[in-house]
Amino acid sequence: MSRLRPAALAVLVFVALIRPLLAAAKCEPCAKKKSTCAKSSRSVKATPAVRLSGTERRLVNAVNEYREEKGLEPLKVAPILMREARQAAPHFSHVINGKWCWHRCRQRGFRGWATDDIANGYPTPEDAVAGWATSDGHARQMRGYFKMNGRWCNYKFNRIGVGVCGRKYIAIFGRQDVPR
Repeated sequence: MSRLRPAALAVLVFVALIRPLLAAAKCEPCAKKKSTCAKSSRSVKATPAVRLSGTERRLVNAVNEYREEKGLEPLKVAPILMREARQAAPHFSHVINGKWCWHRCRQRGFRGWATDDIANGYPTPEDAVAGWATSDGHARQMRGYFKMNGRWCNYKFNRIGVGVCGRKYIAIFGRQDVPR
């Protein structure tokens, strides 16, 4: 009987560690059906620790194409923002468990400004970005602005994390300065 306890404990720890990963994967329909996702000719600059699904890649590319049209540099994928976006996508809310996006990102270790755009009901990631582009506030955030104390300020976002759950999309934009 005493031999079973360490084994049972190991199984419980293993399940506790992978359960959040499985929940995030369940929300991404393209993760298992790669043949249904269109491949983009543009490459996403991602940190090697971050693997994007086809739909996530399309969302990042669509945001960066919008930014390119506005003469802005592309956003780089940030692992912390990706984790937060993937966890937030199923909720379709700026506030989850009483915390705004920037609070949740800070708790995960992101040391910079962060904000999010969310969309629901769009058939494709490109349609979600087109919807954000027609909304003044969402479009400003894609360009690096954030409304603080009633004023739009340019935070010059340089990082992105995205999440997709069915037809729910989230893009988290952040500013992270590279240490010199």
